[in-house]
Amino acid sequence: MQPQSPHGGYPCSSPGSPGGASSFSYHPHQYSLEYNQSMTLSKAEAREWQHTTARIDTFVEKGSQDDSQLPSGDISKGHWKRSSERSNCSNSKCRKKFGPLYLRKHHCRKCGGVFCGQCLQFRCHLSPLAEYDPSGKLYQVCEICYNADTQTIGKVRELTKLFCTARSKFQAQVNSNALVQGNPTKTILKQECARLVDGYRRDALSHTPDPQDQADNSKPKSGGLFGFGILTPKILIPKTSIPKLPTSRSIKGIPDWQKPTTWMSEGTECKVCDTPFGRLDKYHNCRICGRLVCLKCSHKKLLLYVPDACDRDRLGNQPRWAIIAIVGCPEVEPDKHVYLRVCHPCREKLETLQVEAYYESLQEADDTADCMARMIHMHRNIVAVQQKLDAALPEYKQLIDGMEIEPESPKSLPSQRSNMQLLAKHQGDLSDNFTKFVVMVSRLKKLKPQSSTQLKLVKSLISCKFGFYSENMYEFRQLKRRLAQISPPEILQEIQEMVDSEAINSACLCIGQLAFESLHLCTKYEMDVQLSLAIKGAAEVCEADLKENVDMRGKEAWEEHKEALDVFIKTQLGERKRWYVRPSRSRSSYYGKSYVSNYLMRRSEEIVGQIYLQLRTRCADRQFEKSKEALTELKDTLEGVAKSQEANSQLPWQ
Repeated sequence: MQPQSPHGGYPCSSPGSPGGASSFSYHPHQYSLEYNQSMTLSKAEAREWQHTTARIDTFVEKGSQDDSQLPSGDISKGHWKRSSERSNCSNSKCRKKFGPLYLRKHHCRKCGGVFCGQCLQFRCHLSPLAEYDPSGKLYQVCEICYNADTQTIGKVRELTKLFCTARSKFQAQVNSNALVQGNPTKTILKQECARLVDGYRRDALSHTPDPQDQADNSKPKSGGLFGFGILTPKILIPKTSIPKLPTSRSIKGIPDWQKPTTWMSEGTECKVCDTPFGRLDKYHNCRICGRLVCLKCSHKKLLLYVPDACDRDRLGNQPRWAIIAIVGCPEVEPDKHVYLRVCHPCREKLETLQVEAYYESLQEADDTADCMARMIHMHRNIVAVQQKLDAALPEYKQLIDGMEIEPESPKSLPSQRSNMQLLAKHQGDLSDNFTKFVVMVSRLKKLKPQSSTQLKLVKSLISCKFGFYSENMYEFRQLKRRLAQISPPEILQEIQEMVDSEAINSACLCIGQLAFESLHLCTKYEMDVQLSLAIKGAAEVCEADLKENVDMRGKEAWEEHKEALDVFIKTQLGERKRWYVRPSRSRSSYYGKSYVSNYLMRRSEEIVGQIYLQLRTRCADRQFEKSKEALTELKDTLEGVAKSQEANSQLPWQ
């Protein structure tokens, strides 16, 4: 007999451990045994989360497009009502009278009606033919068109059910072949265990015990799980207690729910050791793969059970499975249980599956709280950027309204340098804030929802942010087009040159500071400097474009500008201590350079992506092409290295 552990449990072994015993002892009050039905997403929910992360990637890709990359075709105007024939707003609840100065006329892009600006505050996705189109552009529509139901054009034939049926048949054949060959995958093992648990719930739990079963309960039981503990004295259990359910040794034979589809009724040799069966030899069937095996190659170690009453608040009341004497199994034998025979190959794979699921359940308990905390932190950062956009857009609109002139007036404006600089500053700041918004929303895909509730919450948050970006970016682009219509070409060119100059200057500062920080960390922790050299190469390309821009404008000498850049970076790293890459000190001291290298790679990928997005959205399409190409190559390189690190290592901080 094995001694009882000091924690009140019994020794559990891990697969492959010498002697079958391990120093690890499971305590039921410390961790949850919900490893088979832990708080993880189902397959459908996992696919739904993958689809959501793909939507985020598409959102980031569209957010990097400038106005020149947008479709040039506008919506059809042939169905618009003549504005000259309408003197009042078409909204029956409004009916305001239009005026040349105080109330302008606007058209609904869907129905073509004439409304005031207040009645056209709704947005809807439309095609170039003014039809409802989920993939179309956002246009201003009236309230009636906004609330109208979309129409489906044409006939749609649903082939999903036919495809799912064909795939199920094919997958069943593949699973059957894997079971017959004795090489089931983890998916097949989970399906077979779910089949046994479901059959146990339907058949065994509905069985009415006979008097003989109740009499068996009055026999003494061992004090430890599965006969490992110290024997207890004989205790008479009253008949009103919960009886033990019948096992597979029923008079009626093996129940059908225990038989897999690959069940073998006859055979001449063991399918594991190839030993021929003698006339007096007993052979058995594995309840997982259904193959015939001898007594030496199988054992009753698969436990199907229902948690006891004292554990149901923590584990629930649904049946579950476990391999006995392995970490993750119940500490004591449950009242309602049944043992099933499995062959040694299936048992070893089930043990591995059980141990992996057990440790995953321990990590998931921390990930559940961590997911909510990270989501709240990300949401606060996104809301801060939203508030900046909400405050900046009206100011930008007021500046453009101040420049608007009458259509019959000559299209010329006095040269006001301060106004152009202010417009350029607001336009650049708005572009930067929109880029920050896209980057912060893209961070939501790093969350790991642990339940369907968290998945719905994250999806709702993402949809809300997508809607905010679509509406405000549409208004920002409309204001830029309006500015292009009312301003002379020379003023627009001057404003764009200011924005381009600020964009390349900001990109050069950020990538240069990142190069210094990466080189500092690589030197401090004695890591490979290839990453810092790659970032330095991109920084040199951006610096060359900046030098060309400064020389072209001719307002400042390059040497003075370069010296100002160096002073600014030194101030950022020295006095202000505004570092882009700040690895955790505790994790750096505990995990060493493996953690620092991984963190530096992921953080550099995020910063380079943000610099690239800002340069793409602020500058003209053909401006600074070399810098954009260098940042694209660096971004792709960092993404590839980060994915390979994530696939090849399971780090505790990931």
